[in-house]
Amino acid sequence: NAIQRGDNMDPFRRMGTILLCCFVLLCQMVPMSAAAAPAKAQYSKLIRVGIAAPHNSISPQPSRFMSAYLAEIAKYTDWHYEFVFDSWSRCLQMMDDGRIDLLFPTLWSPQRDQRWLFSKYSCGTQHICLYTQTNNETFYYNSPASLQGARIGLVNEYAADYYLQRYLDRNGIQVTREYYPSEDALLKAFANREISLMLSNSLNAASARKIVVPLAVRDVYFVVTKDNQALMDELNAALEKLQFDRPYFNLDLQKKYFSAATHETMALTER
Repeated sequence: NAIQRGDNMDPFRRMGTILLCCFVLLCQMVPMSAAAAPAKAQYSKLIRVGIAAPHNSISPQPSRFMSAYLAEIAKYTDWHYEFVFDSWSRCLQMMDDGRIDLLFPTLWSPQRDQRWLFSKYSCGTQHICLYTQTNNETFYYNSPASLQGARIGLVNEYAADYYLQRYLDRNGIQVTREYYPSEDALLKAFANREISLMLSNSLNAASARKIVVPLAVRDVYFVVTKDNQALMDELNAALEKLQFDRPYFNLDLQKKYFSAATHETMALTER
């Protein structure tokens, strides 16, 4: 009898039953499809990165070292980048003004620690040195006396000036500083022999130089503004994952792009 009642079911009721079943199946399939989808960041951030560059550059580009590092971070954060080019001192000011989000590679100092948030992990290492031209025989290696009264070029607001001043104070040396608005301007003055001594580091692009005084070896970091803790937390998480996945990433990157700096010559010792 039940079968007979089913066979004689009103066609409208039969259609309603079929639609209800389809609806139930559809509701079950939607969450399954969502669950099967690969995990992906909910959104992508546009990060404004400050890049020190000469003011008259026609088409400035970030260094290959910086590009490679940012590309690696983007694998963990899904970040996209907008590069803002200006002198180093202007980049520092733009960071304070909130016109850029990220700046690197940056030396830590007590004053800067009050000014910005520094990343938990470094993005490389600088050998901070006093340099002269390779064929300049006026200055001797690690000889304070040969520096007395010398003119030394450096970039505005360069934190490594602290290590130079410490060395000068320890040895009772007086010098004159010549400040330049960008690394490019400093290197040009050095190449043109407008200055004979330059305070710089192993991560810049200078050539034809030799070390007069090795001053310090220090890590460099990413920095963001004090009110951007969320961005720094995201960056630190990405850097930590990178450390686990590629523990020698920093070293490999520096060897690839700054290998010449590891073979720099030194000035002659005092005769």
